[in-house]
Amino acid sequence: MTRGSLRQRLFLVVVLSVMSVFVPYLAIQILSDLDIARARTAIVTQDVATATVPLLKTTLITGDLATAQETLDNIMAHGQFDRLRLLAPRTGQVLLEGRPGWPADTDPVPAWFSTWLDIQFESQSFPLEVGGTTYGTLVAEPSARFLVADIWRQLWIALPLWLAALGLALGLIKFTLGRSLRPLDDLAQAAHRLGDGDLASRAPVSNVPELAETARAFNRMADNLAEAQDKLEERVEQAVRDLNNLIARIPAGVYKLRVRPDDSMGFDFVSPRWCEQLGLEADTVYLDPQAPMTRLHSDEVEGFIRLFDAAKASRSRFHWEGRLREGLQSRWLRIEATPTLQANGDVLWEGIQYDISDTKAREVELDRIAHYDTLTGIPNRVLLADRLRQAIAHAQRTQTSLAVCYLDLDGFKPVNDALGHEAGDVLLVEIARRLHATVRGGDTVARIGGDEFVLLLADMTHVDEYETTLNRILDVVRAPVEIQGAPVSVSVSIGIALYPRDDADPDLLLRHADQAMYLAKQAGSNQFIFFDPHQEDAARRHRELLQAIEQGMATQAFELYYEPKVNLRQGTVLGFEALIRWRRGNELLAPEAFLPFIEDNDLIVALGEWMLDRALAQLAAWQRQGLDVRVSLNIATRQLRRGDFPATLRRLLALHTDALPTRLEIEIAESVALADTHKLAELISECRKLGVSFALDDFGTGYSSLTYLKNLPAQTLKIDSSFVRDMLEDANDLAIVEGVIGLTEIFRRQVVAEGVDTVDHGTLLLNLGCEVAQGQGIAAPMAAGDVAGWLQTWQPAPAWTATPDFRWPRDDLPLVVAENNHRAWVDALARHVEHPDSEIPEIDPTHCRFGQWYIGSGRSRYGHLPEFASIAGVHERIHALGKTLLDLTAQGKQELARARLPELYALRDALLSLLAQLMADAAASR
Repeated sequence: MTRGSLRQRLFLVVVLSVMSVFVPYLAIQILSDLDIARARTAIVTQDVATATVPLLKTTLITGDLATAQETLDNIMAHGQFDRLRLLAPRTGQVLLEGRPGWPADTDPVPAWFSTWLDIQFESQSFPLEVGGTTYGTLVAEPSARFLVADIWRQLWIALPLWLAALGLALGLIKFTLGRSLRPLDDLAQAAHRLGDGDLASRAPVSNVPELAETARAFNRMADNLAEAQDKLEERVEQAVRDLNNLIARIPAGVYKLRVRPDDSMGFDFVSPRWCEQLGLEADTVYLDPQAPMTRLHSDEVEGFIRLFDAAKASRSRFHWEGRLREGLQSRWLRIEATPTLQANGDVLWEGIQYDISDTKAREVELDRIAHYDTLTGIPNRVLLADRLRQAIAHAQRTQTSLAVCYLDLDGFKPVNDALGHEAGDVLLVEIARRLHATVRGGDTVARIGGDEFVLLLADMTHVDEYETTLNRILDVVRAPVEIQGAPVSVSVSIGIALYPRDDADPDLLLRHADQAMYLAKQAGSNQFIFFDPHQEDAARRHRELLQAIEQGMATQAFELYYEPKVNLRQGTVLGFEALIRWRRGNELLAPEAFLPFIEDNDLIVALGEWMLDRALAQLAAWQRQGLDVRVSLNIATRQLRRGDFPATLRRLLALHTDALPTRLEIEIAESVALADTHKLAELISECRKLGVSFALDDFGTGYSSLTYLKNLPAQTLKIDSSFVRDMLEDANDLAIVEGVIGLTEIFRRQVVAEGVDTVDHGTLLLNLGCEVAQGQGIAAPMAAGDVAGWLQTWQPAPAWTATPDFRWPRDDLPLVVAENNHRAWVDALARHVEHPDSEIPEIDPTHCRFGQWYIGSGRSRYGHLPEFASIAGVHERIHALGKTLLDLTAQGKQELARARLPELYALRDALLSLLAQLMADAAASR
């Protein structure tokens, strides 16, 4: 951007230089005068005060204020002060103030100049004291009027001088540069001419050395440009020749078509290759621009014209692919052309034309590879997806059904492994052929990988039709195939998703069919199963539950509750089992509500690690409080089988150094031990080196193998709660409990009974030799914050502490069961009296469970004792009364029946008393 000539810039430099000297000089002069004026003003003010103060003292003492006013006015008349005030003592009020005596209109300085300078002198105060008494204070404010006037005068003296100096300097510069700058103007004009394209333009050489050298450099540059232009023109001509040669050699045809404003057209250029591709002569094309249209296939002409007209109308790029007439060597062409508007209004279309016959052939081959299985030749997964979308659309239009069948060969891997992959390929090809031959022409057979196929069966109205086809497929697949001279047979498992009964998208239909296929395979193979939408609902609910659990872990929605583990006879608390709870909304969910759903998911590993971390933290907290208890928790199978559990345990123990490892117990389900005893034994041994102990949980629910019990270094067996809860009524469960207790004694393990819900449960366990237990009869699982309070208040049942250290023999255990069966029978009868809709207990005394014991194993064991004979009469009277109560209830006489319930309870107690005496006598006889 031009910002002024050199002369203008030099003038500006001179003006700025003069101003940079003039302004500081004037400022320094003003500041100097100001300092002198301040000093002089202070002296003058002091002199005036010295002369005036005595007079003012006198006037104030005598009260002659008029004389004081006159004195102030006289001083003000000289113009040296802006204000003179006489202030009263103590109050500081103005007694007198001198009146200005200098007329404002006589001031030689403009008001704006005085305001701009804004010079002010400090006021001075002079106390009027006589004999220690202050009569007032004289305050004088000096005026800067004379100083401002002096500065104004100096400014007007200096300004003309500086302006004269500036004018002289500018004149000298103009005179000096006048002749020197002319060569620069000539150089500038020459440069403009060169820039406009006049390469012959040259600058005159001045006698000024610097300008002369500049002109010579400019002229050399112009010579170089002219020479470069000549060389460039030669290169352009050569490039044109090379381009023409290249066009002649390249396999693509090139043309230029000119379309005039009147829509007439003609070719400006066509390359030899272009003519060769169309089978035309160049002269023919130049004479008849419509000649190329005769070479197009008849089916392509209309589309070509439509595309070209649209490109002409929008002047956008033209693109076309199509066929030529049959019989020509080139069968497919692709044409691309770009329009350029000319100055005369013509539109020049510059295009290139390719022979794409080979490309089209490759596309056909690639399409076959992309959409068809290379081994069997039937559609692959990609084409299947397209066929499935079309089949669904067809089913929607025709209101028919569609069966998506997912097939997986049974026994294919053994064939592949035994006979080799080539044999497996032969088998797959034959199966694909059979499937294709079995279905109808409009159906689809696709191979989606390995030995998996998919069938799309459409336009059937009844499920029976599908079943007929599917049974036929089972038969044809099962038929032997001869491979390597031997018959080979496989079967197939088929899962079917029916649309629109299963109204899902294509991907879901395939997935549903896949799920059903797995069910068919699990059910024994060589069969087909239709997908049940409820299976998907269950899967969806399972996914939602997994997401909720994952979110619950992120939001700290899980808690640990602690169930006490006590010694029943001693009444001591040995420890607590940590049990997880999930606070989901307003519910507190127990483990069985969610843990089974994540047993095969890594979420259970993360949850187990969290439980272990929280349990160790709580154990450390209790130990700091002085509570010497153990904490146990169950570790899931998936976490134990990962192999890194010992490292995880070691890391968490290092994190919670206050938690003693010896007070931590890991519980392992018996099913885990059965899976891989050797690896589990190694894991337990490695963890025990850290001080942690192990217990086998839910013992008795598996095979309870003596081998793994002997080999596993677990110190504790926990009897599953299902056996403990039912042992009072079920002799088999009682036998299992007694047997587990016996095993712990043989293998020197500690035994813990779960599910102790009543005092009777605990008493029987003590009689069986098991002292450590946990369950609702002791305490329900509680939050960690409630443990301390529970420890202070808990007392064992008196029946437990009073039970002697005596074990019932195995043969006497059925007597305990018989006693509880009798209690249960009486309770059932009373319940029916109160609620007639409830179950009616067995009324025949020989058919009830107690009666069967009495006439069976009871008579064999205790028949020789006198108390045993007396039991029969009481038992029969109870059943007779029971029959009466049932009859009254059936007749609607519930009140009468209820009135006789105390009689029933009395007979029950009598029988229980006889049983207790029988137990005592049996024990004494041993």
